[in-house]
Amino acid sequence: MLEELFGPFKIGPVEIRNRIVMPPMITFLASESGAVTQRMIDYYAERARGGVGLINIESVYVLEEDRDFGRLGVENPQLQVGLSELAESIQEQGARVFLQLNHRGSALSIHKGKGPDDLTLEEIERIIEAFSLAALRAQKAGFDGVEIHGANIYLIAQFLSPLTNHRRDGYGGGPEGRMKFLKDVFQRVRQKVGDEYPVNLRMAGHEYTDGGLQLADTQFIAQRMEEAGASALHVSAGSPMVPYWHVPPMAIARGCHVQLAAEIRKVVKIPVIAVGRINDPVLANEIVAEGKADLVAMGRALIADPYLPLKAKEGRLEDIRKCVACNYCRKRVSQLNRTLRCAVNAEAGRERDSRILPSSRSRKIMVIGGGPAGMEAARVLSLRGHRVALYERDPQLGGQVNLAVIPPHKEELRNLLDYLVVQMKKLNVEVHLGREATAETVTKERPEAIVVATGAIPILPEIPGLERERLFTPEGALEGERPMGGKIMVIGGGMVGCEVAEYLAGKGKEVTIIEKLPEVASGMEGHTRRLLLERLKSLSVQMITGAEVFSIQGRNAIVRKAGITIEVETEGIVVAMGAKADRTCAEFQSCGLPFYAVGDCVEVRDIAAAIQEGFRVAMGI
Repeated sequence: MLEELFGPFKIGPVEIRNRIVMPPMITFLASESGAVTQRMIDYYAERARGGVGLINIESVYVLEEDRDFGRLGVENPQLQVGLSELAESIQEQGARVFLQLNHRGSALSIHKGKGPDDLTLEEIERIIEAFSLAALRAQKAGFDGVEIHGANIYLIAQFLSPLTNHRRDGYGGGPEGRMKFLKDVFQRVRQKVGDEYPVNLRMAGHEYTDGGLQLADTQFIAQRMEEAGASALHVSAGSPMVPYWHVPPMAIARGCHVQLAAEIRKVVKIPVIAVGRINDPVLANEIVAEGKADLVAMGRALIADPYLPLKAKEGRLEDIRKCVACNYCRKRVSQLNRTLRCAVNAEAGRERDSRILPSSRSRKIMVIGGGPAGMEAARVLSLRGHRVALYERDPQLGGQVNLAVIPPHKEELRNLLDYLVVQMKKLNVEVHLGREATAETVTKERPEAIVVATGAIPILPEIPGLERERLFTPEGALEGERPMGGKIMVIGGGMVGCEVAEYLAGKGKEVTIIEKLPEVASGMEGHTRRLLLERLKSLSVQMITGAEVFSIQGRNAIVRKAGITIEVETEGIVVAMGAKADRTCAEFQSCGLPFYAVGDCVEVRDIAAAIQEGFRVAMGI
């Protein structure tokens, strides 16, 4: 099974045990000085232990001024000991390890970073030499190879693209001039590390922007870089104008860059690595088997489940905890400047502290609520040796996620439910569906502890004139509980409100969103939000922000915005103003047993918080 994916392969003289590559992804697990930490070693060693063939360590910045807090460094020789320990910890588990080298250029910041047009020839020479010295330090530290970052929004990509390179000297002009900086970097690196040491290139296969690099341009770059001594090509896509291609959210199809890799592979003889939302080993195997790429990069998929390769090789596909492409990991690092975490894997970034160990004593535990928080708690409790019974009042497990998968482009969330439901069966969790647990149930079953994960209930405002038959919760709107009419108002423009609006507009409804904040979907991850707003616009969804519904008068909603009254015709009204914790869980506190509340019944948050809280509570029982 999956024979093509698990065949060995060579990049230069370096043999890799299979075709699965972990691409570079910033973690913020380095120290403030840029040094390797034990948490970083634990994080990468766990992925190596899980069976991946090659790990590309996250970008290290070749000049100190280009690095900031939490980012790994290579520019200082004092960092070399930690880098060596990191490389060895991965190699000891049978994986190979490369180090990605980068300079952010103008992407560093508006005020500090310089792009191609701003750099003097002396500054260019300094950066070229810095790349070569960084490669030499990586080689001396024991890394099996390096990867030069020439994609996304960073300096080398800025030199390559006509969108960002307007120089009139030898480093600009036509395609050859724009390539000169990259070729000079490779030539200098080769002088330092020799011809046999693997030096890969991460490149864009397409910029997807008018006036940017097209496939024919990138095929030309690929051929020239093969001549310049590149050992392999790692094909991404995108530009500063469409950054969501760099870390594609679930609205973008799986394998979104694979065809670009396939077209690049047609014009070169060196290995090509495909990337782009590949979270399924079956898809990865098809890519290799069909000759579209020599290796397959699975990034967020290995954050979600570091043991994906071993599970796939053993045929345990149902045990793989697939990435849902929610981009929570990206939001943590890129938007919040926090260390890496994963929405579906509570252990990511905290591997040493999160090892699931047997409890000192097996106890009978009752879990009340079968959403993500409850199932994750049940999973971990069972792994620790407890006897677990889970009660869910609905006829199926999953809670609110069963509704969350209904709007367009949210289907990937089903992966999480499928995984957790399978684990309930495999771990012999005693599941009671369609049974609402009460204090009497607890008295009858006599558990030794209770974990309550009863979720949340929607907030329904009192709006003068609003008739109940015209009122819909987001759940009611998605389930189609009764006719809504053709003109729909959604009160509340958060993520849920926007997704319901998109769903209804896709059904041919005329939809208006009313949001009291200045922007809709303001709390969402950036790439996901941008694509959602583009889709809402294409569906002609009207958005009135900084506004509130004052009353309903017949078929009109009276909306106030900045002291102005607006009348909006509407037939059905969806209230998506959020939810509040289901406080009915309080009745279980009087049972006189150890009591733990997790998920939305504590405070309404997201899936990541539910999974992490369920995991953490189960680890403490």
